[in-house]
Amino acid sequence: MRATEFKFRAYNNIVKRFQYFTLEDIGNMKDAIQWHILDITQSTNKKDVDGNEIYVGDIVIFDDNSLDISDKKWHPSFEVLNNLGLKDVETMEIDFDTLHYYSNKLKIISNIYQNKQ
Repeated sequence: MRATEFKFRAYNNIVKRFQYFTLEDIGNMKDAIQWHILDITQSTNKKDVDGNEIYVGDIVIFDDNSLDISDKKWHPSFEVLNNLGLKDVETMEIDFDTLHYYSNKLKIISNIYQNKQ
């Protein structure tokens, strides 16, 4: 994989906003970045139903009524843990295949930085 294919997002706790960059950008700006004020997460390289890039730390919901997840004892929203895993935000149950197989049925509604609930 090329360095430009690794995408990251950093939440700046001072200005309360995200900055987006690639691994190549980090190499070019490493001395100018104030690492101590940033929470950095990586892209899962998956997109939600609206075509938005899903990052670790995003809060997602299922946005497809045809998806049968009745066998799962889940609540409506999940935190993205990594490129495969979701964590139920209420029960803390972890699932390692839903994001991989159903990312196109998920919708980003928030993230762990801007929604501290």
